[in-house]
This record gives sequence, C-alpha cells and structure tokens, in this order.
Amino acid sequence: AFAGGLGMRLDLRHMPRAAQITRDDTLLFSETASRFVVTVPPAHRGTFMGLLKDCSVGEVGVVLSTSEFVVTGLEGYEIIRTDIEQLKEAWQRPLRW
Repeated sequence: AFAGGLGMRLDLRHMPRAAQITRDDTLLFSETASRFVVTVPPAHRGTFMGLLKDCSVGEVGVVLSTSEFVVTGLEGYEIIRTDIEQLKEAWQRPLRW
C-alpha cells in the first residue's frame, strides 16, 4: 500500500484465527508464524483460492484506488479510518535522523 499509494478496506472478522483470539489489536499486531497478506487481482481470485483450498485462508479486504485506509474490527465497528500517506509518514518519520 505504501509503495503504490493505494488504500485498503479490511475486515478483521474474515481473518482466520484461533477461537481464543478476540482482540482487534492481537490480530493487527501479533506476529503469528506463517501469516501473509497477498493481493490478488479479482480475475484470478478463483484460481488463487483453489490453489490454497487446503490452507487456512481469509479474504479480509480489498485494495482501493484512493488513499483511504479503513479497518473494521471483530465486533463490526470501524476501528481505523485514516489516509495511507499519514500512516507512511508515521512509519518513516522516526527513521529520518
């Protein structure tokens, strides 16, 4: 998202997780082994999902043509709404020294 300046709309309710994980921050910031985010063009969705049919996979969101970044939490409420450029600046600012 940072490299392309594209936004995302994500929904944590669709993220595969163990039953005991009930917190949004755990899903967003834990470094669970073997967790990947993959962007797949809509035309290739079926093929991609077919290749991973035996894996735990969740379709958690979509890429947007705008710079909007929105995350819906486990209880169905919007927990983050910001601009991807603001996030990128917050990430890069401490590295400028």
